[in-house]
Amino acid sequence: MTIHVYDIKWDLVDEETGREVDREEEGLPEEYDIQLPNDFNDDDIEDTVGEALSEEFGFCVKSYDWKVVTAEDKIRAVLRRYFEVNDNGDVNPEYDEDFTAQDAIDEIHDIIGDI
Repeated sequence: MTIHVYDIKWDLVDEETGREVDREEEGLPEEYDIQLPNDFNDDDIEDTVGEALSEEFGFCVKSYDWKVVTAEDKIRAVLRRYFEVNDNGDVNPEYDEDFTAQDAIDEIHDIIGDI
C-alpha cells in the first residue's frame, strides 16, 4: 500500500541552538510517498507515517495530511506522462516526450501484474 503524505510541516527548530533551520537546505520534502505492507492495519497509519518520516529524514513532523494511493491513481499518473494533452485539450504538464507506449505498458504491468 502506498501512502501519499503531503502538506508536511516539519519541526525545524534545532534543539541544540534553538534556531530554526531551512527546510529546503535540509532536504525536507513537502510531500512524500511511503510504502506499507498491503495488510497494514489502517488504525496505525497516523503513528507509522510520522515515525517513518522522522526516521527517513531525521526531523520530527508537526503535522501532515495523507491519502492512500490506489492502483487507479498510479495508472493515471503513468498515462499523464504518455499523453501530451488532457481530456480538456490542455497541455499536460506531466507529459514526457521520451516516455514511450512500451514504457507506459511496462509501468502499468508493474502496477497491476498479470491479471
